[in-house]
Amino acid sequence: MGSNWKESADSLRTGNLNNTQINNIIDALVQEEKDNGLQLTDATGHHIELITKGDRKEEIKEMLRKTQSCISKYQISQDKNCTFSVKIDFKLREIRCSTLFSIHKGKAQAQTTKLIRLLEVGSGINDTIIVDAIYPRNKSLYGNVSLNDLVNQKSLGKSYSILNKDFGDEIKHFEIKIIGDLTAQKFRSSKLFIIELEQYSIRFVEQVMQALIN
Repeated sequence: MGSNWKESADSLRTGNLNNTQINNIIDALVQEEKDNGLQLTDATGHHIELITKGDRKEEIKEMLRKTQSCISKYQISQDKNCTFSVKIDFKLREIRCSTLFSIHKGKAQAQTTKLIRLLEVGSGINDTIIVDAIYPRNKSLYGNVSLNDLVNQKSLGKSYSILNKDFGDEIKHFEIKIIGDLTAQKFRSSKLFIIELEQYSIRFVEQVMQALIN
């Protein structure tokens, strides 16, 4: 990520980034998102590539200035319907891997049950996988419910905590994510940051994306 990563990351977090620092951090992010795609391909056995349009440096600069974050979008096996995002949030010192997944048959309860069955295979069922429901007209129920909680609710025969009939009878799509809250030390260290970024990305592909595409 370059020798200026620590200073640039700190300055971006506080919003006091000068032109030299923002150019340094953009160059680092452009290189790392490409490297991350290669690492994911090697580690998971799936062909994973970065989705880009136009001038990527300008895209990243705009994101950093507006949101203090950078989102990299990837696709698996050249399938535009099989995509996921990796977001680096400098303000929160967070790495967030996420995807949107639709199940078109059944009502909300049945849709959620089917999603759980898909994710149960190979996910390890732990609290790191978070599921939210997005309803038609983009009405969202962001309960940040863990997959583990949903599995427990299913086994007890309870209504799922991400459901809300006031929003609709069917779920438009699910947002599935893994969030890594990094310590200041890990986020500010270029070496440790890269390790964390790649580990969270690999975990997401192996525990989430692989289950959804099988």
